[in-house]
Amino acid sequence: MHGFRRLRNTAGASKRNEINNSISSKLLEEGVQMMHQLAEKLQPFIEGNSLIKIVEDEFSYNIVVVESGEVYGFVHIEEGRLLGFQKWRVRR
Repeated sequence: MHGFRRLRNTAGASKRNEINNSISSKLLEEGVQMMHQLAEKLQPFIEGNSLIKIVEDEFSYNIVVVESGEVYGFVHIEEGRLLGFQKWRVRR
């Protein structure tokens, strides 16, 4: 009976992992879609009207110019809400 119980628990864990993976991929997809929509909203404020995308970095969300790959600036997001964005300043 002990072997059966272990098998049953393993099957339950497998199902939980499958559900968690499904949820995780859905959340990831929603996050990507949210960043795409945010980039569209910021587009009119970008100098030169360059096409941009929002890329999650280790500690921030960068605004990246698609053509050059340059970091244009970054957005301030807190608890899923846009607080603002800031252009990257090059010191000379």
